[in-house]
Amino acid sequence: MRYRCWTNSYRNLFMYWHSTNAYHTQRLRQISLQQHQWMRKECRGIRHLFGCVT
Repeated sequence: MRYRCWTNSYRNLFMYWHSTNAYHTQRLRQISLQQHQWMRKECRGIRHLFGCVT
């Protein structure tokens, strides 16, 4: 009985870890995507600036 309880709590812990891990991965992907879009926007702005200068 105790063993079963332990395995159940262990599985819950694993599920919790997995869900937080998945959440963090999604969050990181979202952040990197935002940074990528920002970089592209900045690059376009810089190119436009240099286009005006030259």
